[in-house]
Amino acid sequence: MNFISRYPVRFVVPCLLISLALVGIAASYLFSNGIFSRLIEKQAIHFVTETMGRNQNRLNSALRNKDMERLQMNIDLLTQGDPSHRAAIVLNEKLKIISASNPAWLGQAFAEAGISGEGKALLEGVSRKKEQLSTVVVSKDSETLLAISPLIIDEAAAMRALLYYEYDMNVLKQVGKQALRWNIIVSFLTLTSIALAVWLYLHFGIFQRMLLIAKTMEQFGKGDNTARSALAGNDELATLSASLDEMLMQRVAEEKLIRENERMLKLLTDGLPVLIAYVDKEGCYRLVNKEFENWFYLQPEQIIGKKIHELLGDNAYSEIADYINQALLGKVVDYEASIPIINDGMRLFRATLLPHFENSCGVQGCFLLAQDITQQRSDQDKIKEAKVLWERTFDSILEEIITVHDKDFRIIQANSAAALFFNTTKEALIGRYCYELFNDNNIPCFGCQAQAALQDGKTHSIELHNAKLKKDFLVTISPITSEQGDFFGIVHSAKDITIFKQLEDQLRQAQKMEAIGTLASGIAHDFNNILSPIIGYSELVADRLPENSEELEMVQSIHTAGIRATELVRQILTFSRQSDQKRQPLQIHLIVKEALKLLRSSIPTTISIHQHVPDCGLVMADPTQVHQIIMNLCTNAYHAMRETGGKLNVSLEVVELTAQDYLDSLDVQPGPHVKLRVCDTGCGMSRDIVKRIFEPYFTTKKQGEGTGLGLSVVHGIVKSHRGHITVYSEQGKGTEFHVYLPQVQSSDQIIHTAKAGVIPQGQGTVLVVDDEPVLGEMLKKMLENIGYEVLLCSSSTEALKNFTQQRTRIALVLTDMNMPVMNGVELARKIKQLSPAMPVVLCTGFSEIIDEGKARRMGIDGYMTKPVIQRQLAQTLHDILEKKGGS
Repeated sequence: MNFISRYPVRFVVPCLLISLALVGIAASYLFSNGIFSRLIEKQAIHFVTETMGRNQNRLNSALRNKDMERLQMNIDLLTQGDPSHRAAIVLNEKLKIISASNPAWLGQAFAEAGISGEGKALLEGVSRKKEQLSTVVVSKDSETLLAISPLIIDEAAAMRALLYYEYDMNVLKQVGKQALRWNIIVSFLTLTSIALAVWLYLHFGIFQRMLLIAKTMEQFGKGDNTARSALAGNDELATLSASLDEMLMQRVAEEKLIRENERMLKLLTDGLPVLIAYVDKEGCYRLVNKEFENWFYLQPEQIIGKKIHELLGDNAYSEIADYINQALLGKVVDYEASIPIINDGMRLFRATLLPHFENSCGVQGCFLLAQDITQQRSDQDKIKEAKVLWERTFDSILEEIITVHDKDFRIIQANSAAALFFNTTKEALIGRYCYELFNDNNIPCFGCQAQAALQDGKTHSIELHNAKLKKDFLVTISPITSEQGDFFGIVHSAKDITIFKQLEDQLRQAQKMEAIGTLASGIAHDFNNILSPIIGYSELVADRLPENSEELEMVQSIHTAGIRATELVRQILTFSRQSDQKRQPLQIHLIVKEALKLLRSSIPTTISIHQHVPDCGLVMADPTQVHQIIMNLCTNAYHAMRETGGKLNVSLEVVELTAQDYLDSLDVQPGPHVKLRVCDTGCGMSRDIVKRIFEPYFTTKKQGEGTGLGLSVVHGIVKSHRGHITVYSEQGKGTEFHVYLPQVQSSDQIIHTAKAGVIPQGQGTVLVVDDEPVLGEMLKKMLENIGYEVLLCSSSTEALKNFTQQRTRIALVLTDMNMPVMNGVELARKIKQLSPAMPVVLCTGFSEIIDEGKARRMGIDGYMTKPVIQRQLAQTLHDILEKKGGS
């Protein structure tokens, strides 16, 4: 094998193939020669046997017929004229040749003919046998076939003959040997071709491809990572090539990955803010990262190979020597220490030493991982300070109960306000459920938005009423999430808004009252427009009726009712704060009687009204506000008795207050006061309710039955009149209110209603502007009745056009305030621009944008409120025209 392995396979294989071909051919020749000879003998025996068998019948026939010529012809046919083949017919008894292929043998005895000895012996042996059978034998030299076949001459006479036949096989064997030689040559050529084909196949199909694979491996081994065999085909070498290429590619990828990992590891170790080094068992540095270099301001070559004490110094090394020794003994060591760093002073660091073990070699060194914790310690101190500051800030929020919950609503932190509210400590709140604290429930509170905050991650707020605590809370739920959106808690803030809810309800009620006031002012404005023609036309009709007539009395009653309605409108405007409150000397008993008269129609008969309201002189008051006092007090009394019925007592009397009375009220002055007493026999009130009875928006009535403003308004009115109010009540015994108002003593303060005198007459043309046709016609008739000519316009634009055309004829302009396109003020301004001396009187029922003072400051000469009374209209126009010199 060593000899074979010395030479290339591509040379050894073809030599072996050729050698095998030669040996195979030689062995085949030697083996095939004997086989081929026996095969020829066998075939010759068969041929002779068959030939003699075919000719036996012809020979028998010729012998029987004694046709010697035909017999000789058959012998010649048997030998085919070939001298190497000999045939003869021998009589059995005499062994005399009677016909032969050799004419010289005719008539001779068998023994004397030129027949071989083997033939003679065979012929003698057959002739002696009784049963003569055809016999074919091979001569001893294997060159001739000796054949004997019995012939029948006469069966009756038992005459027989023998056919002797010699067949020379030399020619046949020579032909066979020649064929064998050709076969050997063809076989040799075939085997050589096959060997050559095999070699060519091996050379090109295997050896060359194997050389390519070997060359690829050689190139790859020399560092050519792109070397690939890339053999085509589906055979084993192609599979081997593909596997090899795959292995090479994988190897390249692995090497690339290793290099990338090494690079990434280098980047990682250099990028980590951690000092990384490897120290062998001799205490020498073998590996350092960038952070190590940055710490000591040295290059790697200045560190690698140095011992620890050479780099750190003996003093610094002495502090960590024990830790290094423990790590080299195989222990994992954690420690903290400080070392001096150039330009940085002392650095505090936390280090870990990891021993490095080699199989069966023990500890070979240790890895050092160190982290600078100087800033970390500083940051920890700051965090502690910030935590303390946050806790103090958290606890300083005293108006809100703030708790921090986990996702199961379990409290994990609470402020001092929460502990104070629940009368416990903050530590006792930790771990409890919020709904357990607030509602004593084992399930979350109904309406709580915590679940919604957990689902959408948004802040939710809701107002909740706690029936147990009888308080309202504004609950705010804010989820606590990380920058990645991971939820880990919620902040629960509960603010007691009970007082704010009460104030909100009061504000809402005040807004309702303001809306009612606005509605009332609008109704009053429209009511004025209705009253104006009633009062105006009643005055015009009264002037045309004879005195002391029944019709005049009816018209005057209409006029009086209109005037009373005017006062009612003024009260409505006063209530809605759209007109000024005017105090005047007032006979209060008349207001009381009028109010009780109105109440009687609205209070059920189960409540009886008893009044004792004599004339108690005058008080300086606003009649509307006095009316409001009486109505509020009596309405409260009615509400206290509406279910059971009872008595309502109202009385007036004059009392003298001294300095010793009502010392708690600084507004009350000693002297005579009119005392209004309102008493009911209702359910009464407790002392606690009596203490709060005058608070704004405090009410004991059901929702929707009262605003809580009635008594507070009464209290304010009484105080504004420098009076005093008291209340006495017991549960089940009723309630009694006393109102004290100062009495007016001076007789010169009494204002008597002036008796009607002569209505002043006028002259000239008055431009009347009103968009209400009824009011315009009424003003036209009133003015014509007192002597004026009237130019009536139903719109401000029409009036401005007529004034422009006829201003020399017009003596005064009387205009309404509220009109489309241009209101009365705008019309007056344009008229004043055209004619500054033209007198203008503004007439309005109600306006938010102008009053009498504003009208005077704008240069308007007169200001009248609806409904317009004829005497007031005549006097106003007379005074303005007289002042302007027009009358």
